[in-house]
Amino acid sequence: MQKNGSGETHLPIYLPQREQELLVRFREKAKEKNVDPNMMDMLVSMLMSAAKFAQMDILQRQTILDTGQIQEDVLKSNLLVLTSLVAKVYDEYDHASEGTHMECTRETELLRGLTELQKGGVAVNLGCANGTQVTEILSSGFQRVVGYDISPEMVACAKEKFPDNEFFVHDLDTGITLEDETVDLVVANFGAASEVCKDLWQETSRILRPGGRTYFSFYNQNALITRWWTPWSNSFCITINPHNDTIMVPVAG
Repeated sequence: MQKNGSGETHLPIYLPQREQELLVRFREKAKEKNVDPNMMDMLVSMLMSAAKFAQMDILQRQTILDTGQIQEDVLKSNLLVLTSLVAKVYDEYDHASEGTHMECTRETELLRGLTELQKGGVAVNLGCANGTQVTEILSSGFQRVVGYDISPEMVACAKEKFPDNEFFVHDLDTGITLEDETVDLVVANFGAASEVCKDLWQETSRILRPGGRTYFSFYNQNALITRWWTPWSNSFCITINPHNDTIMVPVAG
């Protein structure tokens, strides 16, 4: 059966939410039959991948992804829905798969090393989510830690977990609410959402003291470590779409 047979050529062949639902269903079946659920995940993922690329050939498409542009207000709305669903379980994110855990562990090691190099007065975490790991690391080296996130649910969780630090619900597209040259370290790790603001570089340069440092990392489907770990596109449970500069995050209910 061909997908997108209506002739609307921008529509995606890849539907992450549907695939996630299928993976959950097959994992349950595997448990019922006393089969390794992780092995079932791998087999079903490989079958779905082969099917998607076969559909791409049939439909003479250059990509399995959506090539239509999505309005910024829609993206922000989607982000707020996603974060409201995952805020309380976000701590479990880096245990989602071996590849994800490996990359998160490496990220943590790099940030700890940078904190040792750049101890000081003020550290800022852009897109802080619920403060997982990053806040604890920064607190060990800085007198003041400030976190910003667009999600009220994420910020509420961060305040509950780290009451001694400062967290603000804030859309960074309107700027960073700190004075010029007052910050020693700015962190935006595993960025792809609210921290990727319009004036990220300018605002960061403005608030940093002379000699201050930044630590930015972003989802990267073509990263060497990703390609080494798995033969498919990304070990994270997300898909980067370079055709419209978005990421897709499936969530199992």
